[in-house]
Amino acid sequence: MADSTAQGANPTAVIGIKDSKNGSLWRLPADQQCADAVGFFDGSVSRVDNKLGVYCGSGKAAPAHWTIQSGNRSSNFASAGQFKLSEAHELFGEFLLGQTRTESNTRSASWTSESAGKGYFYNQNSKKNEIWTRRIAPEEYGGIERSNRAWLDDSYSLALGARGDLEFKDWSYELSVNHAHYRNQNFEPRFVSGVNEFFLGPQKGVDAKGVAIYAPDEARLFKPLNAQQFDQLMGETRADNRAWTSNFNASVNGSLAQLSGGPLRGALTLEAGRQGFINESDPRLAQGEFYGLQEVKTVEGSRDRAAVGAELVAPLHKLLTATAALRYDHYRFADRSQGASTYNLGLEFRPTEQILLRASHATSFRAPDMVYLFADEVKGYYSSSTDHYRCARAGQPLNKCEFAGVAPGFNYLQTSGKELQPERGSSSGLGLVWEPVKSLDLSLDYWRVAISDEVTKQDGDRLLRDEADCRLGKLDAASSTCVDALARITRNPVTAEVKPEAVSLVRVSPINASSKSTSGIDLKANYRFKTAEWGDFQLGLKYNRVLTFVERKFPADEAVNKVGTHSYSGWPEKLETTASWRLNDWQYTLTGVRNGRISGAGDSWIEPKFMFNLSSSVQLNKASKLGLIVNNVANTIRKDEADSWPFYPSSYYTPYGRQFWLQYSHKFGV
Repeated sequence: MADSTAQGANPTAVIGIKDSKNGSLWRLPADQQCADAVGFFDGSVSRVDNKLGVYCGSGKAAPAHWTIQSGNRSSNFASAGQFKLSEAHELFGEFLLGQTRTESNTRSASWTSESAGKGYFYNQNSKKNEIWTRRIAPEEYGGIERSNRAWLDDSYSLALGARGDLEFKDWSYELSVNHAHYRNQNFEPRFVSGVNEFFLGPQKGVDAKGVAIYAPDEARLFKPLNAQQFDQLMGETRADNRAWTSNFNASVNGSLAQLSGGPLRGALTLEAGRQGFINESDPRLAQGEFYGLQEVKTVEGSRDRAAVGAELVAPLHKLLTATAALRYDHYRFADRSQGASTYNLGLEFRPTEQILLRASHATSFRAPDMVYLFADEVKGYYSSSTDHYRCARAGQPLNKCEFAGVAPGFNYLQTSGKELQPERGSSSGLGLVWEPVKSLDLSLDYWRVAISDEVTKQDGDRLLRDEADCRLGKLDAASSTCVDALARITRNPVTAEVKPEAVSLVRVSPINASSKSTSGIDLKANYRFKTAEWGDFQLGLKYNRVLTFVERKFPADEAVNKVGTHSYSGWPEKLETTASWRLNDWQYTLTGVRNGRISGAGDSWIEPKFMFNLSSSVQLNKASKLGLIVNNVANTIRKDEADSWPFYPSSYYTPYGRQFWLQYSHKFGV
């Protein structure tokens, strides 16, 4: 996975020049053999001459910077306490404090001339409109870590309250207020505005079409940088995002009456709160301090919410128990208000001590995410993108397509969802629990979930796939899916000076999908037994299978079960087996997980395979415990041979091989 050319794909361009009139082909000066860059990217750069043209390229340029696991350092503090006012009443409080620093990397610093302008410049020396590109290698600036993106998360929450017993039968109460605050700061290395002049020299003006004019020295493009020059070219943008919520909760519960199966119990709850957020970008963006970046507006908003609910637990008979709950939620924000009632019904029937039958039905209501409601526009780019249309039209498989896995990826524009409606859903279930003997229990459940007006953010790659199928005639161009996808993907004109027909923008927005429903079964089994000399054993099995998944983005879309097709993006089934053994102070657990078949690149499939994890621990004393954990014991890595780099199904699996670590825990005061 450390070389993007492993499946026959073309090397990534590290240094190259293009004529804008022939923008798909690279060229190098006749005497340029990439000698100055040969040490870049672990010595993998060489002069490449293929159908893309002639350039300095490497198969390690993209993988070198792509972290497969984010670095993470976190510290947390928690404190809780109670103060008794009397035998029946007490005060309580809880305080949580945390900080996490996360680092990751998805691309190297890569410069393309005039990318913030026309996309090309006029070269006075060659008398041509040209595009120059330069990917900065870790060897030039002292190590990959210097180009990492970082996130610093700070959070705290405080809860205070009182609880106790009421002087009315066996009723009790709880009152509480809480406040939570979260802050995220994002630090990202970026080129500063003078990078064009560094590689191209001073600008000589513009021509009649507004194209920038330079007279660059080609040798400058190939000359390695040093750490000081890298520091001169790079800055760091800082974004500051904050969110908060304050709530009041009150609840009472107790017995209402005596039924034949036991006491009828009830509960009432009242909630009120306010939540808000503010996302602030780096103010230097508006001052033109960074290359190719524009001002990003501050986004902020808040909303009030209130809810009231009631719940009953009714043992109608010693064999039959019923539960019922009713709740009303109300939100008010931006001169709008939304509210809805939901309910939950359940039955449990136990004809014998060994058998339990259960059934439930519930409705749900969820307000849209506040960022979707208040953000006018959010601009950005994908870490990598694949132009499925151009790959298919060129007859190139994804693992060898020059338009696949391009990093950085396409620009996107996320627009507001101010008119979003709340989600409404329902869920139903039927279940059977059987315990033929004390050492064995089995359960089988059928479930169904349906959602209308689901709030979902459109997936850029899914839009690109749909657009390709619509353009190639695989989908009806007049269908709602095609009309939407074709309107959201903007491409350069065929006659464009730079990158003709390339994707220039992907427009995404949160939408209310017309409907979604899914159903399936869950099966569980546990068996336990003890021996006099060899300790205690436990065997477990969990199996879940999705039977149906029907999604309609638009009312006119056909309701088709997607399970078993390439359109289904979830796990169709999952099997998990567990074997545990405890002997005195030692415990061992082996877990095997087998996920179902998933869709691979193109029309391929990735077949299921078991993955095993092992853990072992020993109780050193009453307070201390030492453990060893080994994940992916067999060192199995799932690959998608038909896809482009990184050659594994990143939406489903991780590329980690065998991992192991020691864990020591100690309880103070024991």
